[in-house]
Amino acid sequence: MTNNPVNNIADSKINNTIWKNNIFVRVYLSTFISNLGDRLVVFILPLWVMSITKSSFLVSILNAALLLTTVLLTPFTGTMADRFPRRILMIYADILRFFVMFTLVIIIDYNFSFYLLLFLLILRSIGTSLSAPAANAAIVTFVKKNHLEEAVALRQTMIQIVTIGAPLLGGALVGIISYKGIFIIDTLTFLISIIILCSLKFPKDISIKNKRNFSDDMKDGINLLFNNNLLKILLISAAIINVLGSSLFLCLQVFVVRDMNLTNYWWGIVFSSSPIGVLIGSFFSRKIKINREILSSSFIFIFIVGFFNILMGLTLNPWLFSLLYFCSGFAFGVSNVYFGVLYRKVIPNDKQGRFFGFLNSILLISAPIGITLTGLILETLKSSILIIIIGAITSLTAILSYIFIRKKEKLEITFND
Repeated sequence: MTNNPVNNIADSKINNTIWKNNIFVRVYLSTFISNLGDRLVVFILPLWVMSITKSSFLVSILNAALLLTTVLLTPFTGTMADRFPRRILMIYADILRFFVMFTLVIIIDYNFSFYLLLFLLILRSIGTSLSAPAANAAIVTFVKKNHLEEAVALRQTMIQIVTIGAPLLGGALVGIISYKGIFIIDTLTFLISIIILCSLKFPKDISIKNKRNFSDDMKDGINLLFNNNLLKILLISAAIINVLGSSLFLCLQVFVVRDMNLTNYWWGIVFSSSPIGVLIGSFFSRKIKINREILSSSFIFIFIVGFFNILMGLTLNPWLFSLLYFCSGFAFGVSNVYFGVLYRKVIPNDKQGRFFGFLNSILLISAPIGITLTGLILETLKSSILIIIIGAITSLTAILSYIFIRKKEKLEITFND
């Protein structure tokens, strides 16, 4: 029998795909299941708390407490992700969140104080803070370098699917199975995730370190961020872009509802166009071969995001506006994957937990700052003008960040194997 060249090429492509990595497939499934349950509860939680307390003030107190917990803890849990096996930390995080949700399922039918609820949800937030840096940094411990781009793209695509799908699913489920049923689903997702994670090992997972104090490792993480020009600029630019993104969304809400005077039907079209664009962009990025110019590619797509944002401020046509918002989301989805790959290539494996811990904390802080500043500015400035300004600053941030990095690094960026 003679070999068929077409079949050989097809077999080669199949064997060279990330889906042949059994550990990645199981971790991907675990992450998808737990994230879906987590996002369901994040969407439903404010509605449930409002229904039982009848107080918007208590809802705001709860949200602020959970945000503050995550912001304060992720730099510490990021350090833990560089000291202890990341798979074990992910398991502990899921166990903690499982018991919190299991407790809520039991007590939901009884009268209980708001403070007990606050305590339980802070514990759940601690679990999320423990899981996030470990999960982000864990990819390089079981994915080969030549599959890293595809792995990050698939992870970002999955996160975007969950982000879009969870509110839709939650809204449908709450009318069918009640809040308690959604809490049961969340409990089961964490249980399934625990079982999956306990059934595997990460080949290059972090070993326990007993040689140094925790504070010394924490200081090393801070020094890494402030002494490495590339990482420092990447963090600053990420914070600025996140502030601008939060500001843009508030501007769009005002612009679409007040200035464009659209119906509820159009609201759904407009505000779903960007998330869909991000989803498609994240998926499409895996089709593009990323080389050593990943840095320039990342900032080029951020520049494109700003360009489309500028155009959005110049039109009142809902179809054109939705198309531009979709294109902006598409460019952001591609850049998000590129930055994810860049982080994992230039940061040593034993320091990635600290980087992602600080990154998560900075991004969480920057979002409310952007919303607050935008709310004040919109009192005196038209939303369309502010959208144009935000787009221009976004593009300018991309240009200046890229130039500054190239100047500081002298065109030499080290990629870790």
